[in-house]
Amino acid sequence: MVFKKGTTKEEVRVAMRQGPGEVHVRELTDAAGRPAKCRVFSEFIINPGCGIGEHPHVGETEFYYIIAGSGVVCDNGTEVPVSAGDTMSTGNGSTHSITNTGSEPMVVLGCVVLD
Repeated sequence: MVFKKGTTKEEVRVAMRQGPGEVHVRELTDAAGRPAKCRVFSEFIINPGCGIGEHPHVGETEFYYIIAGSGVVCDNGTEVPVSAGDTMSTGNGSTHSITNTGSEPMVVLGCVVLD
């Protein structure tokens, strides 16, 4: 199954998870294209100064893969710089956030898998 750019849901979320600014979200598949245990498979474009606020994951794990740009993630209360090529995993019961602290858009692949 192939999902061409522009054929899946795209939206701009303001204050995503109470984070700063706005995040451009593009689903990379529709629901039918994801296995039952994959809740999210999306591209996030986060402009400088914007981000996704701190939030927990319960009964699931979220992965962030940084495709481009740089920023800071809060991993269970600890701030860690991230840049292109880095991956973050937030498992059951953990919290995280991400903010673009760089000067270029940050492109992040996000995937949430149910435990």
